[in-house]
Amino acid sequence: MVSGASLDSAYLKVTGTGIVAAGGECQAQAGSSAGKVVSVSTLYGATGTVPGNSGVYVFVGPTTLVYTTAAQIITASAVVPLGISASTQTLRLGMCYRPFGGGTLTNFAGGAYSQVELQPGAVIPYGVAGAAAPGAGSWDVGPCALTLEPTTINRTDVVNGWVMVTQ
Repeated sequence: MVSGASLDSAYLKVTGTGIVAAGGECQAQAGSSAGKVVSVSTLYGATGTVPGNSGVYVFVGPTTLVYTTAAQIITASAVVPLGISASTQTLRLGMCYRPFGGGTLTNFAGGAYSQVELQPGAVIPYGVAGAAAPGAGSWDVGPCALTLEPTTINRTDVVNGWVMVTQ
């Protein structure tokens, strides 16, 4: 940023030394690591089919690899188009991470997951987002689902989203 540059609005002020939200609720000043974006990755790719009765979270579509230190946070958002041809499917949908190369998926939201019920017909885009602080490591990150019924999710499209690491 050019020193001395400013942009004033009711919600945000950008100066040559940092960013200050209205009322000072959130501040990131020059020389501070608070609010620093470390990396941004994209999530673009086909969803593929999702098995019924998964019993555990499985990735739904593409993942990206991110690296974090103990103090960093992963924030992610994506749109996941899902549908089925017949019957119904109830699933828990969210954003997940796991140790790079394998392991159990963890939903960013923990037990506060979103649960949706798919009905036969149109492919519907579902938004998933969240933030997590998994600690230091290398992580696969992407949208995920845990299916609760035997119906395979077989009508899908392309996931679009992003993953950001901040400190």
